[in-house]
Formats: sequence, structure tokens, C-alpha cells
Amino acid sequence: YLLFDDSAISLTYGRNLATGHGLVWIAGQHPVEGYSNFLWTLWMAAIELAHPSDYLAGLWVMISGAALLAGNVYLVVRITRRVSPHSQLAPVLAGLAVALYYALNSWTLIGMETGLVTILTSAALLCLLRACDAGAFPKGKTFFLVSSGAFLALNVLTRDDGIIVAAAAMVFVIARLRPRIPALIATGLPVLVAVLGHLIFRLEYYGHPVPNTYYLKLSGIDLMTRIDRGLVVLVQNATMQLVVPIVLAALYFVLVRRGSGRPALGTGLMLGVFVAQSAYIVYVGGDSYDQSFSDRYLATVVPYLLILSVLGAIATARALRISMRPLLVGGLLIVGAGVFVYSMRLPVGKLQEIAPGQSTQLQLWGALIVCVGIAFILFSIVPELRALSPALIAFGLVIASLLGTNAVPVVLWFQQGTTAFQLDRLVAGYGAALASSTAPGTTVAVSGAGNITFFDHRRSIDLLGFSDHFIATSKPHSIPGVPFQPGHDKWDYDYSIGQLRPDAIFGLFYPSSADLRNLARWGYQSYHSPQANFYYLPGRFDPARFIDDLLTVHHRDARK
Repeated sequence: YLLFDDSAISLTYGRNLATGHGLVWIAGQHPVEGYSNFLWTLWMAAIELAHPSDYLAGLWVMISGAALLAGNVYLVVRITRRVSPHSQLAPVLAGLAVALYYALNSWTLIGMETGLVTILTSAALLCLLRACDAGAFPKGKTFFLVSSGAFLALNVLTRDDGIIVAAAAMVFVIARLRPRIPALIATGLPVLVAVLGHLIFRLEYYGHPVPNTYYLKLSGIDLMTRIDRGLVVLVQNATMQLVVPIVLAALYFVLVRRGSGRPALGTGLMLGVFVAQSAYIVYVGGDSYDQSFSDRYLATVVPYLLILSVLGAIATARALRISMRPLLVGGLLIVGAGVFVYSMRLPVGKLQEIAPGQSTQLQLWGALIVCVGIAFILFSIVPELRALSPALIAFGLVIASLLGTNAVPVVLWFQQGTTAFQLDRLVAGYGAALASSTAPGTTVAVSGAGNITFFDHRRSIDLLGFSDHFIATSKPHSIPGVPFQPGHDKWDYDYSIGQLRPDAIFGLFYPSSADLRNLARWGYQSYHSPQANFYYLPGRFDPARFIDDLLTVHHRDARK
């Protein structure tokens, strides 16, 4: 039951905390905050308190993630009932859309904190809407405001960038609730206490005010470099995955205004949360893993876009008997986005090197989006389709939206497994083989600091600096032809290898010819085979024994 490599980093921290070694990556190591999901790491520590085997620990993380996803669907249905109280269809369609949203499900079920962030955000938004009820008595309003603040505080403790959602919520409180100052205090005080409390803990325990990963991904990185990549990430997600929900959400606001009405209370808040998080993604340059075409930071707020898209689908279906223009224009926009993707105009080369077969995937996605856009156009111009009941039309539009958003990643999931599954299985096998083929004092240098370290129980050196403050604050590398990838552009082999002297090295990141000459000068030999590639110090690491144990691991996995 393999987790994504970053998830395994948090699981390693959790195991060390549960076994009395503190909230550290390596037992006995100076504390470094190499995770950015505090509450989720504490939950992993709680799982480790039950002493599951290394092979089963990931299963319990996945089960808890599934429970969070189910709970979030329930909250989404409740939110939709609040913003659309007279529609029986809207909550059902919104729950369906969020339950089947692949990116949120995938990132959560491979062990990331995405599901926890999302359910806390949903709970906070629902409490704010409850506080806005016209007939709410003062004590009830205060209760829901404080509850919202508590959920926002837990969100910030899960990830520091939860402050973005908290800020959007505070703007809503100031704009919608009276009296403003007491309402702001009731909502904001729990968030302030959480931020200050976590800051004090960090300074006392780690000696730094923010996680090490923030230094790694932001310090020394030019702002325009981050913005340039962040804009590509946003355009990629908007055109390839989210264009249909975006168009439907826009139609909701347009049609409400055309009908001389006002958007439902709370819809502006959901839009604000989505826009604010999108701006944050641009600022930080996106995620390290955007080559999967689904940004995990954006996935946490897409459920609220999906709620708006359901409202838009229902409003559009009702308006079709009056005017076909809104849906026609929306369909043309979707077709345009599909043509943009299909024609390979999307600069994905700024996110990663183009992998074999990736251009085919891009064209498949573009063709699918074009088909969805054509379906929208047909709904608008074919009289027989326009004559269908509004409920059936709305259902059809939502299904088309789900196909455009999820079809390609689901196909890839059937073909390749979850994101980076093959790589995670490979390095987890390395970890299991290292555990059986080396002595406990062996030191291993890694560039993937998750699954190897979790399974090998050995002292590790983090070549890319997620849990090494020296590397995280060093100068980033810029290699011609290699795009900027957050968290993967800092290393110092003179320090990590020349000074720290690991017994074995797995995963050198873009070594230069000078680096390879230095390895030979430091006494390292290389081993290259179909099973593994690594460097080692003769006499301190036995490559033959490692390979034998690795083949045993592969054979056992094949039998399973």
C-alpha cells in the first residue's frame, strides 16, 4: 500500500514521533521541519502509535483519506442546499460532481493532506453560511462564527497556505455580517491563536518561523521565474481540466445578472476562495508535480467551483427556452480551449521535459474538450434537445463537465496507476532491500526522500534539501534546457557527499561531469544494471547483496 513519495516523508516524521524520537525525519538528527502539513503529520503519528507494519501503514492513511473524502461530499451537499434552497437537483449534482472529481480523490488516496484541507475548508464555509441565516439569533451566530474560525485555524495548522482561504473568509465576514468588528473577532481570533501558537512552536523546536520547504521553494528563486511558471500551471489546469466548470460557473453569474437578480449568498465567497487560491499558485510557481496536469493546491478549492458549475448548469437549462446564446457562447469557448490544447499551444515544456507519449495525451485531452464543447453547442441549437426538461439538460451538462474534467486522468489511471506509482514502487523496493541487506548504521543519500527512507530505517541524507536547511537555503541551480521545478533545483554534492560521506547514493540529480569526477576522487564506485543504478563506497556497502535482496523483494511483490 504505497503512498506518494512526499506522503512517505510525513509518514516517516510521524513514525519517529510515535516511537519517541521527536518530530524529525531521522532519529537523532537535529530537528528540521521537512514537512508542510503539520496536522496531517500528527495524524500519521497517531496511526503509527498502533504499530502497523511498514507494508500496512499506507493502507490506514488511505482509509482515513477515503473517510475525509466522503465527509467532504456530505458537506458539499449541505453547502449547496444553503445556496440553492429551492432546488432538489442542485445538491445531488454537486455531490456527484465532487465525489467523482478525480484529482481530489487521487491526491488524497495516495496519502497527501489534500482531503483534510478540503474538508476543513468546506466545514468553515458551511459554518459561515449558517451564521448568515436571516433569522439566526445572536448566540447562534456567534457559535457558527467561532466554529468557522476553529475550522479555518485547523486548516492553517494543516498547511500554512490555508491562510489564503482564511483571508477570503474574513473579507466575506466584513462584507456580509453585522456588527463587523465582533464578527471579525469571533472568526479571526482562533486563526490568530493558531498562527501564533504554531510560530512559537516552530521557533522553539526548529529554530525557524516557516517550514524548511518554504526556504527550499522560495528563497533565492526570482519572483518572475515563479510567476512565469505559475501562470502556465494555471492556464494548463484551466484549459485542460477545468474549462467546462469555469464556463458553467461564469454562466451562472451572467444569467443571474441578466435576470435582474443577485447571486445566492455564499456564491461570491466560493468564487473568492477559488480566485485567491489561484493567485497564490501563480505566486509560488505552482507545485513540483504539475506534470500530472492536476495541481494539488488547486484541487482543494475546485469543489466550490464545481458547486458553482452545477448552479450554472441548472440556470442555463432553465434559460434555454428563452435564449440559446449563453450556452452557444459557452460551447464556443470550450471548443476554443480544446483546440488550444490539441494544437500543442500549451507551453508544458516550462513545467517538465516532454515525456514519450505525452503529446498524444495532450491531443487526446484537447479532442475530448472539443467534443464536450460541441455537445454544448448542440444543446443550444437542436430544437429537440432544447425541448428536453431543464432537469435532464442540467444533468447532461454536468455529465459533460465530469467527462471533460476526469476522463483522461481516469484512462491514464487504468493504464499506469496513480501519479508516480511506478517510481514509488521502484524506490520502495530499494528501501525494503536496503533494510535487509545493510547494517543499521549504514548511511544512504537520496533524492527521493520518502519511500526509501520510510522502508529502509537507515540514516539518510536528503540531497534535494527537503529536510536539510543547508541545502534549502543554498543557491538554486539553473541548467540549460531544464525547466524550473519548485523544490528540485537546489543541491550541493560537495556538502552532501564530499563532507557527509554516505555509504550509498540513490538518485543523483543532474550530476555534471565535474560531480562524477569528484565522486571517483572521493572513492565512490558506480553500479548500473537493469535493476538499479547507484553509487557506493567499497567495503561499506555490498552491491551484490543489495541486488540479491532487491530481486527477492521484486519476486515477493510479483507473487502478491
